[in-house]
Amino acid sequence: MKGFKKLTAGLLGVVMALGVCGFTALAKEIEVSNETENLQEIISKAEDGDTIKLTSNIELESTLVIPNGKNVTIDLGGKTLTGPEGPEGLKNVFAIQFGEAGDASERECENDGRLVIKNGTIECYRAVSNYYGEVEFGDGLTVKASDRIMTAFGGKTTVDGAKLKSENHGLILFNSYYAFDNAEDDSNDKDSASAQLIFKSGSVEAKDYAISGNNLRSAGTEVTIKGGKVIAENTGTAIYWPMEGTLEVKGGHIEGGTGIEAKMGTINISGGAEIIGTGAHSDDPPTGDGNFVNGAAIFLGSEKYGNVTTQYKKDPGLTVNIEGGTFTSEKGNAVSVYNVEEAGAEDGNGQTTEVNITDADIDGKLSAIKYYTATETDVNTSVNNGNYSAKKSSTTLKVSGNVA
Repeated sequence: MKGFKKLTAGLLGVVMALGVCGFTALAKEIEVSNETENLQEIISKAEDGDTIKLTSNIELESTLVIPNGKNVTIDLGGKTLTGPEGPEGLKNVFAIQFGEAGDASERECENDGRLVIKNGTIECYRAVSNYYGEVEFGDGLTVKASDRIMTAFGGKTTVDGAKLKSENHGLILFNSYYAFDNAEDDSNDKDSASAQLIFKSGSVEAKDYAISGNNLRSAGTEVTIKGGKVIAENTGTAIYWPMEGTLEVKGGHIEGGTGIEAKMGTINISGGAEIIGTGAHSDDPPTGDGNFVNGAAIFLGSEKYGNVTTQYKKDPGLTVNIEGGTFTSEKGNAVSVYNVEEAGAEDGNGQTTEVNITDADIDGKLSAIKYYTATETDVNTSVNNGNYSAKKSSTTLKVSGNVA
């Protein structure tokens, strides 16, 4: 009888568990080769939690589209997925597209799915476009792109162990509304979802920009660098930040002709972050049209953007807090702060810039820290209890005594 009671209790427990689970189908692994059924059909039929695993190299004739809301993993199985050729027509030459733009008239920007890509190689013109969803470039993944790694329209991107390399651009972060052709000036729309990027480990290498956004299309972007490598060539900028939003650098290695160039937003740098400028030195000011490589580890150019309300959601200012890290310039200034003296905005709100350096190891071939103005008038400078400060118009630089 004791055995019967135990068996009955066990069966009852299984029935109760199945009742709670609602007979949810278990996630499964689906193997795919170049000899099986169409990969696009398999992806479209996949259920939540399924893993699509390649067992042979596959060449795509058209973009592989992951529908909105799918929660799937693409395990490349150590194989190579080759994207469609570009740029003829250039309508859609990404290897993988997650979600879709949706109805422009309704401004529908919804995708609660999650896509993980890992363990193999993607060779392509462009690798991934992400419409509002969550994408992870996982461990063991290598991407070799001739144009760019990713274009994100809102959504969340995580890099955790992947090695991403592009002959042109790296990770480009836009707001959700820019997915629609008529939404170029919607950066300040409160309903437009901003992109997020978390860089945990791995690397992204690019010719021009490794990570970048746009002042009209990327307001509110959030990027956190915890580790890994973010690298541009010595003629490019590793992180180009011309937009409102927050860049947190807590670690990792950032290197480019300019390490970081920022014109708006909040930049917080701390911990063991290592930032290196490798490009040729120049004393020229920042431009109003894209980045400018000048050899600095960090190059701050105020009052170039943020002078019209369509360029930001809340605040057009530039705030930089450096509380640790190593800043090195091989040929110029490690930290360059430039005030271009273009005071005032169309709506009467000028851009203010505040740079606070309280702790850091700073070393430049020419200068550790240099403050520029566009006029020949003297900069208001002072040293108080070992603290250095420089101010001209709406740009303030404060350096603590131990750093100065």
